[in-house]
Amino acid sequence: MGTLISFDGRIRRKGYWLVGIALGIPNLMLYVLLIASVTNENAFGTIVAALLMIVVAIAGLSLAVRRWHDLDKSGWWVLIAAVPIIGPLYSLIMLGFHTGDQGPNSYGPEPEQGTLL
Repeated sequence: MGTLISFDGRIRRKGYWLVGIALGIPNLMLYVLLIASVTNENAFGTIVAALLMIVVAIAGLSLAVRRWHDLDKSGWWVLIAAVPIIGPLYSLIMLGFHTGDQGPNSYGPEPEQGTLL
């Protein structure tokens, strides 16, 4: 079982979607807080919101890396999302809809049934 910011191991599609959505909600709220802080010239609020968004971004990066691992691909495949238009679409299809490897692969054993992380 991994942690939210671990880059080792694998994660199932269900865990990827559920945790990804769960991270997206606070990230959206932090984004709104960041914009409000910048608009009101609130330096403390801007710094706090930005730091918390970095933590959420690291957790999201961890999810993507472990999902690539479940497909028996290097975590460096997260960089494919930087390719305009095609990269994010390819990542969405592979990470969100493609079935992971059955049994152990180069990145560890198959995630246990019922585990999210």
